[in-house]
Amino acid sequence: MTTGGEVGVYNTKGPGLNIPGIFDGTFYYCVDDDDLRSMSITLKKLGKTLFKRTRPHWWLTGFKLGEFSEPSELTMNIFITLKNEIMRNAFIGGLIEAGYSKDELIISGNSVGVLFDKPRNRQPITRTELTDGITQRKNKLRCDKFNLLTKDYDNSWDKINAIQESAPEMLMDVLNIGKTKKYLRCSIQFKNI
Repeated sequence: MTTGGEVGVYNTKGPGLNIPGIFDGTFYYCVDDDDLRSMSITLKKLGKTLFKRTRPHWWLTGFKLGEFSEPSELTMNIFITLKNEIMRNAFIGGLIEAGYSKDELIISGNSVGVLFDKPRNRQPITRTELTDGITQRKNKLRCDKFNLLTKDYDNSWDKINAIQESAPEMLMDVLNIGKTKKYLRCSIQFKNI
């Protein structure tokens, strides 16, 4: 139902986390407020800017409701200022390990810029042409429905109210953009303990 992007800084210190049926793997934490980084993202579709975000944070996101996109149409410019040279070098090392060349990076002091235009590392085995096609068709249908129901409105609040009135089953989808189902299920389970 959206086109969007995100970038974040996380850390981990301990062993993996295993919540049966929900998550099994390395658990990353957001950084403390003292370690917030200056970040900037610009998401473009076919060269046209959809949105920009710039601020000190640990996680920047942006989503454009009702905008359908194929992944190949999108690029995101990412700039981040790391805490020190050690952190910067580790970040650059991770980008190179993921498949970027140093020539593709913009490095200035402790700041690093990179253009994300396609995945550089191995994708999950669940990502296949068939499953991606099914997911994209569903996304297209949802974008079309959102746009049809909100075509008479020019601001987000009115669009959300229109969805609430005419398609309440879509409202939670709109309000939970950027949150994964696993995260939501996990947070609901923890709230019920």
